[in-house]
Formats: sequence, C-alpha cells, structure tokens
Amino acid sequence: MSLQVRMSARTAAVCAGYLFVAGGLTDSQRGQQKIFQALQVGRQVLAFYLFCNAYMVWASEEDRLAHYKNIPGGQLMLIAVIALYVIPALFIYIGYEAGYFARIAVWQLVVISALVDFNTKYWYRSSSHMEFWSQIQHASRNIAVIGALLLLSRVRNW
Repeated sequence: MSLQVRMSARTAAVCAGYLFVAGGLTDSQRGQQKIFQALQVGRQVLAFYLFCNAYMVWASEEDRLAHYKNIPGGQLMLIAVIALYVIPALFIYIGYEAGYFARIAVWQLVVISALVDFNTKYWYRSSSHMEFWSQIQHASRNIAVIGALLLLSRVRNW
C-alpha cells in the first residue's frame, strides 16, 4: 500500500512540473503572459506531494524503517525529516516565500533520494522486495520532482 501511495504522489508531483511549464514558468522573458491558475495548481500539487512524503515517513513502518536505517541520526533525524517535509509544504501551499522553501525541499529531496531511494540493496532485501529496475524507476521520479521544485524556486512572489 505504501508503495502505491508513494508512486501516485510522485506521479502527481511530476505532473505539477508539467503544469509549471504549461503555465509559462520556463519563459525567461518578463513580458510573457503567464497562466497563474496552472502555476497555482502546480504549486499546490507539489505541496501535497511533500505532505504525502511526511505522512508516509510518519505512518508507514516500511518507510520509517528505511529512513531510520539509511540516514544517520536515528529518531531525532526522522523528526527533522518529517518537519522538513511539512514546513516547506505549508509555505509552498499558501504561497508565502514559495521559492525559498522550494530550495529547502530540493536539498532535502536530493539527500533523501541519494541515501534512501537509490539504495537498491536495501529495498531488494526489505519486506517489500522491490526489483532493481522498479526501484530505479521509482527513485528517478524524484529527479523530475526536484526539477519542478527548482522551477518553483525561480518565482519570487505569488
């Protein structure tokens, strides 16, 4: 069940990146017309993704154990990981300093992806027993989410 939630949330976050592109966030010209409705929905979907990550670390025994075993720092680091998902998600959702908090989320996702998601030996031996290429595909979606968050970090105000 937790794998389905993680994959669905990451797929939605990848769609948020496409909404940013469709909304005109990649246009470098200042005079370009932006579709703020698409940008706002994309921002809120990314916030939802961060909330889902926090919930999965909190509620799923499998995810909690993966973070606990692969990230040094023990229980205190788990609390910090959850807080660093929830706080940027709140501010990205309401649009207050969304670019700044998107940068925080990018750094966290890079570290979490490198230590937890791309650790294929751990996931192969875990209770979920994910195959190598399935785990690589699942983890590589974080790269697209990181790209979407980097696009969001370009915006100064909402």
